[in-house]
Amino acid sequence: MAKKPAAKKTTAKKKPATKKAATKKKPAAKKTKKNSYDSTDANTERPNIAEKVRFWEEQDKINQALIPRVKELHESVTDLHKRTANISSQIAEAEARVLQKVQEQNEQRFKQVQSQIQKIQGQNKQAKRQASQEQDNGGCVSLIALVLSVLALGFSIYQWFA
Repeated sequence: MAKKPAAKKTTAKKKPATKKAATKKKPAAKKTKKNSYDSTDANTERPNIAEKVRFWEEQDKINQALIPRVKELHESVTDLHKRTANISSQIAEAEARVLQKVQEQNEQRFKQVQSQIQKIQGQNKQAKRQASQEQDNGGCVSLIALVLSVLALGFSIYQWFA
């Protein structure tokens, strides 16, 4: 008969059979929630019901005094909103009127300046015409004077030889 091989001895730790067994935690200790009225604090005591009732009665009195004020403020803000709701459109209309007036004034000034320019251009043309006529007239006069002087010279020469 054949001998069976001997089982191997292992030193490794055994692995848990399932994941759940691997993640098992110790039960957590109960946590106690401490609040400001906890009796374990030596400096504070838990208020009794009568004190709580007085506190809420005082809060109710404060609320009763504040609620009408808040309503009044709400009404005044609502009224202010109604009065100022169309201010932007009024401003836009006023701005449009002002721009229209400025444009009309600028157009009038432009027309005046344009007419003055045309008047000055007309005067300039007239002055140029007069200057050219004076040059033409001055040339004619000088030509006539030259001719007369030549004639006078010729007559004096004629008389001198005669």
